[in-house]
This record gives sequence, structure tokens and C-alpha cells, in this order.
Amino acid sequence: EGARVAALLGGEAAPAAPATAAPAATPAGAATSSAAAAAAAAPVTPEARLGGDVVPTAERLSLRLDPSVTDYSGTAEITLEVRQPTRSFRFHAEAMDLGAISLQRGDSDEKIAVEAVPTIDDLVEVTTSAPLAPGRYRLRIDFHNDFGTRTAGLYRAVVDGKGYLFTDFETVDAREAFPCFDEPNFKIPWRIELTIPKGLVAAANNPVESTRPAETGWQTVTFAETPPLPSYLVAFTVGTFDVVEIPGTSIPSRILTVAGQGKNAAMASAETAPLLAALERWFGQRYPFAKLDFVAVPEYGSGAMENPGLITYLDRILLTPPEGPSVAARTRFVDVTAHELAHMWFGDLVTMRWWDDLWLNEGFADWLGPKIVDEVHPELGVGNENIASIQTTLSSDARPSAPAVRRPVPRAKDVFSNVDLTYAKGRAVLGMVEQWLTPEVFQRGVQAYVAAHAGGNAAAADLWQALEKASGKDVAAVMGSFLDQPGFPLLSFEVVDAERGIVEVTQRRFVAVGSQASPESWQVPVVLLWSDGKSAARRTPVLVSAASQRIELGGPVAWLFPNAGGQGYYRWSLAAPALAELASHAGERLSVRERIALLGNVAGLLDGGAIGGDEYLRALAASADDPDPDVIETVIEGLDRVRLAFVSDAVRSDFAGYVRRTLRPALARFGELPRAGEPPTVSLLRPQLLTWLGDDGRDEAVRALGARLAREYLQRPAAVDPGLVASALELAALDGDAALFDTYRQRFEAATSSEERNRFLGALSHFTRPELAERALAYTLTGPLRPQELRTVALAMAGHDAGRERVWRWVQANWTALAQRLPPDRIASLTRFAGGCSAERLAQGRTFFAAPVRRTTAIDAQVARVADQVAECVALREREGSKAAAFLASAR
Repeated sequence: EGARVAALLGGEAAPAAPATAAPAATPAGAATSSAAAAAAAAPVTPEARLGGDVVPTAERLSLRLDPSVTDYSGTAEITLEVRQPTRSFRFHAEAMDLGAISLQRGDSDEKIAVEAVPTIDDLVEVTTSAPLAPGRYRLRIDFHNDFGTRTAGLYRAVVDGKGYLFTDFETVDAREAFPCFDEPNFKIPWRIELTIPKGLVAAANNPVESTRPAETGWQTVTFAETPPLPSYLVAFTVGTFDVVEIPGTSIPSRILTVAGQGKNAAMASAETAPLLAALERWFGQRYPFAKLDFVAVPEYGSGAMENPGLITYLDRILLTPPEGPSVAARTRFVDVTAHELAHMWFGDLVTMRWWDDLWLNEGFADWLGPKIVDEVHPELGVGNENIASIQTTLSSDARPSAPAVRRPVPRAKDVFSNVDLTYAKGRAVLGMVEQWLTPEVFQRGVQAYVAAHAGGNAAAADLWQALEKASGKDVAAVMGSFLDQPGFPLLSFEVVDAERGIVEVTQRRFVAVGSQASPESWQVPVVLLWSDGKSAARRTPVLVSAASQRIELGGPVAWLFPNAGGQGYYRWSLAAPALAELASHAGERLSVRERIALLGNVAGLLDGGAIGGDEYLRALAASADDPDPDVIETVIEGLDRVRLAFVSDAVRSDFAGYVRRTLRPALARFGELPRAGEPPTVSLLRPQLLTWLGDDGRDEAVRALGARLAREYLQRPAAVDPGLVASALELAALDGDAALFDTYRQRFEAATSSEERNRFLGALSHFTRPELAERALAYTLTGPLRPQELRTVALAMAGHDAGRERVWRWVQANWTALAQRLPPDRIASLTRFAGGCSAERLAQGRTFFAAPVRRTTAIDAQVARVADQVAECVALREREGSKAAAFLASAR
């Protein structure tokens, strides 16, 4: 669940066809041709699949697990169905010692002679002396293995001197833990039996069926057989856990934490039941498994994982520090939990057949989660954030290297190479289609899909069929046009007859100026918001399916907004006067979500060459007067875009003045410190305002406030609002010395909660003295950091050009150590540090990541995306940088 959780933790004048603007010069090393990138990519050999002649029908795992040691042993007993006569079959087992392997037919005791040999792709091939006739067989495999250390497979973590065991098997890490048929289409019941030291707690997908004494000092815990599950959803854990009950759910529910952390689970315990109940109502059925445990994992490569009955979380999502949860922490928990619980039906009860439909599992949960949170906690504004995220996704999807969401997945280990787009575009397109079909019809179609495929596997086409039956509309054509090809359209609207309400719309593929991409066409569900200027605005849905078509609205049109509700997955343009007039009246005509979408679309027009850098800066400043904090947050996202593309050292002082003029009025409206009864969205915005004003805005008063709050927190943590602590520590670090650095480091090492660890580790990245910045990066590899913490300092430091260059040097110098310690699926993310707005750094990155010792298909894919991002940024700086600099200088 890395993409969404990363975001939680931690895109005027409008020419009709901006996509055809003259391309800007492309700097050396920043070529954006997707064809060139594809030609240079490492060849991909499809992984060997298991086939259907011999398939599993059940598996029993018997494991002897002691978290105080580094290895374990076990036995896998797999019931097989031979469907075609054969002398060989294969199963998965990666990097483990296999002992005795036996095969018996049916319930007989007669053993069939077998020979087992490891082959490619973590496969073991079993060959028999004589052909196996169709029927049922029992395969037994004894094995021995080491626990993992990089948060994948079955791995061990040590906290306060005590060992704990956790599992994380998505995508293909179950094979690292035990022999199995490790493909999602093999969905079978599992019986898990764990022999563990007495006094430890064990949990798995299903409830405990029995506990019996083993040899002295040991006990055997047997869990009830699961419903059919693919291997990647099997889960279990062992350790000295605190156990906290979750009241009010329809099934037994608990939270498991490492020893001593149970006291920090109160917020999660209280918030879970309403979310689960809302999801049960939405799906029209009870939670589909026997029990529900949440496990707070201190070392975890992802944010959370939807194991049925045993959802694992990075502990700082699930737990709150002793002083209580901030609004941000509460929002983070409910958002992630709604996502994971949505998977219980969509992904677990109904599972994808192969990894090419991972986008559907994740996109759906990412779409439904905020919808459920909006129902339970409308005050948090999570749905507004969802609208803002569409704009970020559009910016990424406009680049030539962007892949289709639904595409062949020849190797399952590479499925997460474009995880951010996989989640986010799927979520956005589902939201657009729901609005087109209406929420009631969409919900009815999903409920029918889940009922039809419960307990089994399905593909995207099955969902489209259910939605088409519920709606009578060609859903497959719409979804295919957005998911089976990359990119999205630019829709250009022109009111050709205002009195009769006739609008002409044309579509073409949107690309940033200077980029090239193949032309495509789309079936685009659009909802137009329009008014005759006298009566209330009306909404008209329409399907834009041709390169050019006319729409008759049925009445005079005084103004038109082409994205009612803000859910559209497209860019749009209006004639310059119409856009200017709409923007000037946005506050009275458009909802908060529509104003967020409007501002995001303006950013897209900048990318497409439709407006200049000066016009974009003017639009951001004007939108900062908006009374809604979620719109101001979108303004801040725009400032981040401006900083990357336009803010060199020469204009940094002018940019600081612009930041102060733009954001200071908002801080004055909302207040520097929390006020009783203020909306939660204000509490979420305030830390961002303070950080931007103190850092990029160089606001001395804000820096002084941050330093004061940091001193108070260091002396008495309860004295500072939890939502302001991280910002205060970061602001104090900006002018901090070596003594403050050492204080932060010591407090990080002594922290009693993961939230507190994260606060101090993140603050270490904000020291601006070069020698302290270097110390912070060095500490990443020398300090007692957990695997998921290894990128924290680097990611935060890379927000500015100087920091990005420092981090890039550090990544090159420490690549081997980072690659050995990071979770395996996070290694390719290091390519981002070659990005930014420097063609020279990108050229270095291309050379560095092309070395055979580092090159993988996932790294190739990420380098192509980084190259597109850099080329886009450099072209934008060359095209609009002088205008932006002049505007910043003139507005002092």
C-alpha cells in the first residue's frame, strides 16, 4: 500500500490546443522519447508459470518458530489434483534448504518415488519415475530457512531486546517463507500450525482452533482452516504482544502491538467499528471473514497489507504517541484502514487472477476508502484530498514513459515498478465512471460482482460486465480507453451558440510542451456544470466519444465549467475570456472540490503551454484568498511545482517574498496556533503553512515561533499540540547548531513511539548548515534506523536543489549499503534522486543505473519516468523561467 500511505505519511489565457505548441529544445541527457526508452530497456524474460495440469487444492503448514533465534524449520503438506497424466510438476521455494520430499496418491500410505531439482524463477521441479494418473495426491516437503531481515517474506525484528516475527508476502514473497504454489489464481484453504515458545502470542488469518503443550517450554497453536486464499494473503505473527480489544464490530476484533505499546492503540480501537460498519452497508453484506486483527509492525516496508483477518500496519499508522493523536494521525489511520477493510471484499473475498489486475484491487480500495471516510468523518475532508490527488496523477500520466494501467505483467516481482500510477489512475477513473453511472448504479453493479465471484478469482472484464448489466451503458469501452492505453485527453470546449446552448468539444491527447507521444482517443464521461446566469446551475452528463462533437444543453449558457464535481480524468480548456470570467467567480459558482480541480487544471495548462509562468504565479496568489483550507493546500502544492521549475539561487529571495505575500494572509485567517472548535481541515493545513513560511518564505516571526514551540516540546511534550510538533522541530532545525542536532539524534534514539521517532528523524533533514546536512545523511546508515526509515532524511532533504544534489552524491556513494538494507521493492525508488530540474544530474543517473550490477527492469522503468520528469521541468524552466523570475521580482 506504499503509494497512498507515502502521501499520508509524510500538477488566465487558454489557447484551444496547447498540446500542439512548438516543442522546446530538449537538453542533453533529458530525452523524453518513450520509444527510445523502450529500445534501451533491459529485455524482460517472462517468468515461468506453473500451469494447470497439477494444481493445489489445500495446504497445511507446520512451522517451528522461535523469534529469539535467526532460523526456523517446517513442513508443507500440499494436497494436489493431477488433471492430466504427467511425469513432472513444479512448485515455488526460494533460497531455502529442502529436506525430505514425499508424494502419495490419495489417502494411501504408498510413496511414489520422486526427484526434486531447483530450476529457474524460484521453482522446484518434481519428476516421478512413472506418469501420474489424474487424481488426488499428497505432497510433503520438509524445509529449513533463515528469517528475513528486509521486511519481506517471513522476517524477524528485534524491539527492546525481544524478537518478533511478521509476514509480508505480496507479491511473490510467500515462496521465500515456505514451499507453495505462489500465484494468485491458486486460491485454496490453508491450515496453519505454529510450534512456538510458551508465553508468546501467535495470530494468523483465522482464529485459534486449539493450543496444546509440545516439548518442554513449547506449545503448538493450530488455527482454523481458512477460506480459499492465494498464498500472498496468508499471514501469521509471533511475539510478546500486547492485545487490545476493538469494541463494537460484527466479529471478534483486536489490535496486537509489541510489548508496552498497547497503551497507544486507543484511537485505533475507537475508530475501527464505524468504518467497518459503513463498509458492510456499502457492500450489502457482513464482513466476510471469521475475525479481524490489526498488527502494529515496527519494521515494515509498506504502509499496510490487507491480509484477511490479520491486517498488518506500519506501527505509526496504527499507534499514537502518549500525548494523543493529532488530526493528521487520526486522518491517516481512518484513511488507510478504510482502504484495507475495503480489500476484505474487493481483493480478498474476490481475488485477481493475475497481477495485471493489481491496479483494480488497489485502485478500487483507494477509491472506496475516502468515500467511506467521508461518510463516517466528513469533517476531515479526505474526499477533497482525493480530488487534489487526481491533478498530481494527471501530471505523471502526461509523460511519454507513463505505462498503461492495465498491461501485461511478465514478471510478478516488477508489478510495483509503477505503483503510484497503478493506484492513483485506477482510483481516479473509477471515480469518474461512478459519477457517470450514478453512485447508486455503480454500487449495485459492484455488489453483484462481489456476490458472483465470492470465494474465487475474477478479472476486470467481470466487473465491467456487472456494471454494464446494472447501468445499460458500455462501461468496458470507457474503462478500456483509459486503462489499456497510457495518457488522457485534452478536451477543448467552445460555446458556439450561447442562446441555444450549443457547445462544441474536441479531444486530443494531452502532452506537456516539448514531449512527444502517440495520438490516442478516448470515451470520456463528462459532467458539465452550466448556468443561464439567472437560475441555479445545472449538471449535464455527456459521453465525449468523437474527435469533435456538438452538445446541446437545452438552454442559454452564461458560463460553463467542464468538470462538475472535479472527478474528471482529463484536462480541459475554454476560450481565454470564458476561463478568466469563470476563475474570477469561482468562489460563488463552484464547490470546494471544483475549485481544487480548477486550480489543478490551471497547472496542467502551464505544462501544456497554454499559460505562462507569470500567469500561473498570479493564479496561485489569487487562489490563496480562498476561505477553504483544502483549496489553500492545493495552492501549496502549486508552490512546490513553482519551486522545482523556477526557483534557482538567483531568485530564491524574490520567491521567499512571494511565499510570504501568498501564504501569510491565510495564516492570519486561520491562526498560528490551534483554536478551540476549529475545523480539522484547518488543523491539517496549519503545519504546512508554518513550514512553508518559515523555510521557503524565510519568515523570521514564524521561525521564532517554531523555535519556541520546539524548546517547549523538548522540555514538556504535552505542552505543544501534537499537530504542530513536527513542523516546530523542523523550523528550529533551519537555524540549528550541532548541539541541537545532537539533541534531536538522542531523542530519536530514546523515542518510545514510532511517531516520535519519525518526528526527530525527519527534523534531522532540515538542518541547513552543510556539515550538519552531511551528518544527517551519514546517520541514516550508521544510526539505529529501521528499514522503512532509511529514505526518510533523503526524501525530505531532496525538496530543494542543493539538498537534492547532496542526496544524489550520497546515494551513489552508498548504493551497495542501501540496496542491501532497503526492502527489495523500494530499491528502484532511489532513481528519483537523479531527478529534479538538472539535465546534468540526469545524465549521471542514466550512466549510474545502466551499470549491470544495478540495472533491473524496475530500475529501467523508473529511470525512464525520471528522465521524462527532468525533461519536462527543464523545458518548462527554459520556456517560462524568465517570465516567472520577472513576475517574482516585480511583485516585491
